[in-house]
Amino acid sequence: MYDRILIPTDGSMAADKASLHAFNLAEKFDSELHVLYVVSRWIPPVFSNDVKIPGEVHLSQRTVEKLKSGEMPDDVETKEKLMRPTEKIADEGRERGIKVVQSVRAGKPNKEIIDYIRKYDVDMIVMGSHGKGSLDHMILGSTTDKVLKLAEIPVVVIDTYQS
Repeated sequence: MYDRILIPTDGSMAADKASLHAFNLAEKFDSELHVLYVVSRWIPPVFSNDVKIPGEVHLSQRTVEKLKSGEMPDDVETKEKLMRPTEKIADEGRERGIKVVQSVRAGKPNKEIIDYIRKYDVDMIVMGSHGKGSLDHMILGSTTDKVLKLAEIPVVVIDTYQS
């Protein structure tokens, strides 16, 4: 029924909390779990030559373009730094015996999530109600709200503020 489940992550506690529900669903339905990190804050204008992710890693325009097309950079150190937000969830899923696929994309998170579910024929999305960039007073974070409106598959939203 749900062969592939996506958990988008930004490395926040909200994503970690949502991952617990994604693990339970993946175990129940024997699903493959896809963990996706979308790098968004640093996408440069067309005229820029390179990019610096604050506190993370320096990326060339070529690397940014590779990420936008769904490819990973050749540089091992850069690849490792970009995969960090997916590692905790992926490792925990594997410890539970779940098949896990890790991915990194570049662009607008909601667009990349929707493109990803279409490309990989994902059957369900499990995500937190608010991520790192969300304002606490909003009912839903903007990415979650947009994904709910655009996804043509079930989206399970985990309330970030519930215990």
